[in-house]
Amino acid sequence: MKITMLIHPDSWFTYQDAINFMPVLLKYADPIDITFSTKPEENGDVMFALHYPALISENLFDLHKSNIVIHGGDLPRGRGRSPIHWQVEEGCNEIPLTLFEMGDGADNGPIYFKHTMKLNGSELLPEIRRKVLKAELDMIDIFLSKWPMTPKEQEGEPSYYKKRKRKNQELDPNKTIAEQFDKMRVADNERYPLWFSHRGVTYELKITTKTL
Repeated sequence: MKITMLIHPDSWFTYQDAINFMPVLLKYADPIDITFSTKPEENGDVMFALHYPALISENLFDLHKSNIVIHGGDLPRGRGRSPIHWQVEEGCNEIPLTLFEMGDGADNGPIYFKHTMKLNGSELLPEIRRKVLKAELDMIDIFLSKWPMTPKEQEGEPSYYKKRKRKNQELDPNKTIAEQFDKMRVADNERYPLWFSHRGVTYELKITTKTL
């Protein structure tokens, strides 16, 4: 089996993250048949595009027999950007992940299967991402072990999450930490840190876990 992992230079999913998937990928393909690429140019069997923050041109679809995305929502509900961030901020600690075939629009392709990732409510973004990658790795293992599979078209009324903006990381200095903790959990200290304005000054905060 020839496998491609599509990497976007602006995604938090890096080449190193992809390389960490190698032990599972090697169960189904030889090293020379696994490619990490920002723009595939050769034919293959399966292409994975994980946390890819852009639509993929349809001409790339023809290069592979299966083009796979894993989305952090219960599709067709929860299409759109940063679904896991929005759900954690809403207080959800059971996050649905959907493995599906790329379609002609955002998150609208036919579905292979779903999995629920469980959080304990204390994780910050780095740990949430580690758990997401672990769940996705397990899902990829299942998919490749059963490939080729037949997906089913999405059913039901879709809903959408909007792209997160700087405004979404604003804290209210008049609210308690406990009231805003789920918003704080999904803060990216480098890309979109927490911030608030107080007494005419704007402040930025970084949040980390400290073991006492």
